[in-house]
Amino acid sequence: MRLLLLLIIGVFFIQTLPASAYQRGVLKKNEAAIELLKQQQYAAALVLLHQAAAEVPFNQVIQKNIATAYLGAGQQQIHAGDYAQAAELLQQGKEYNDQESRLWLLRGIAFLKNGNLIEAEAELNEAWAMRGDEPRVLQFLGQVYYETDRMFEAVDIWQRALELDSRNKSLSALLEKARREFKVEKELERNYSAHFILSYAENRKADIGGDILDALEAAYTWAGAKLGHYPERQTPVILYTQRQFSGLTGSPEWAAGLYDGKIRLSIGGLTLVTPRVKSLLAHELMHVMVRDIASNRVPFWLNEVFQWHDLPGHSILFQLPIFFLIAVIIAFIQWRRVRHRPADRAADRWFSMSLFVCDGLALLVYYLPMTLKGSHEVPLAVGLGIMLLLYLGLAMGVLRYRLFNLDRWWFDVWLWFLAGVVLVSFDVGLVFLASLSQPIALTISLLLVGWCYFPLRIWVWNRIYRPSRRPVAEVLPMLISTLLENPQSASSAMAKGLRG
Repeated sequence: MRLLLLLIIGVFFIQTLPASAYQRGVLKKNEAAIELLKQQQYAAALVLLHQAAAEVPFNQVIQKNIATAYLGAGQQQIHAGDYAQAAELLQQGKEYNDQESRLWLLRGIAFLKNGNLIEAEAELNEAWAMRGDEPRVLQFLGQVYYETDRMFEAVDIWQRALELDSRNKSLSALLEKARREFKVEKELERNYSAHFILSYAENRKADIGGDILDALEAAYTWAGAKLGHYPERQTPVILYTQRQFSGLTGSPEWAAGLYDGKIRLSIGGLTLVTPRVKSLLAHELMHVMVRDIASNRVPFWLNEVFQWHDLPGHSILFQLPIFFLIAVIIAFIQWRRVRHRPADRAADRWFSMSLFVCDGLALLVYYLPMTLKGSHEVPLAVGLGIMLLLYLGLAMGVLRYRLFNLDRWWFDVWLWFLAGVVLVSFDVGLVFLASLSQPIALTISLLLVGWCYFPLRIWVWNRIYRPSRRPVAEVLPMLISTLLENPQSASSAMAKGLRG
């Protein structure tokens, strides 16, 4: 019995000596790793922590530090936009500390931003169970519901989150937006296919839902073959009327579609899937493909570049700057041609200034933000109003530089225009009021315009612009007499005589 006791003490003593040496080495590595974590050098910290864990495999402190390092590394990758790598790092962190709720939360956020909504929902639900009703968790989970077209659940969970964090302005804006959309979309019919959730107003004259889904699936196959990528999730597609579309999205009236995680189209009330509709569906689906491939790292304007096949339709944002550049080139050529003619150069300078200042300012304040960000900073009316100032500049150019010599022929243009209006008015009046046949009415109209309108026009012209100059027979003797008597006053006398 005594021998057995001594043997146990000896074995314990032998194991204790090297353990203390190991502990000192492990402690140094752990302390060095903690310093690296404070400096956000997570990769270097993980190297030291894994070395320490290999020496002391079941040390809970080191295990938690490794999980913390993976948490920080995953968060870094989310900020860098590499969501797939972030999800992988966070999963490795859960292997060392699966009770760290932030690993589940951040992994759900990474999946959400990468478009993997099923995985995002699973991770966020787990984080919700671990952390309780935390506003941040509820906000991201509501985003999953929103993007999967579960509007009732999204409104409900965002309302709960806002009750917990009433000063969260971004959440308040999301909730208000979802409520407006839900008010409209709860009345819409829904149809489903393998890759799309279609919401549309029921049309009793035609069941258009199936045809639109067929067109979407065909566009999905075409776009996937072009880019070599096929998104797995179901994409919501919503068809609005023009008024609904403008009111919910804030898009200008000329916009026909928008992709913000859901494909929104201003084509409500369709009875037939036309080639234009198919082109619009393919256009918006290309946005889905590009964003699914590169997440949110592709700017709006670059994503729009992929739609040049749709010219001259939806790519209006890119056509305007190109036309503006063409106008600059033409203006430069014109300036080169008139550089030796001072009067023409002045008129050209005024015209170019009116054009480029007004149109350039409109491009800067309206179309450029729309192109780069997909949203406008000022209303469409402001952008168009700035462009309309061009005509004010042209009017001033006409007065100052006789631009295009409009002062010579504008009155004649209006007279001929009125002649056409009078002719058409007589013709329509005789056909509908006098019940005459069209050939007879046209003949009478021509006679009335020729015998009544044109003589009346000449009489009015002579009354308004009756010459005030004296006949040449009266002016010429006085002019010759003045030249012979006093040549120096010839010019003044000539002007006086011509003025009368």
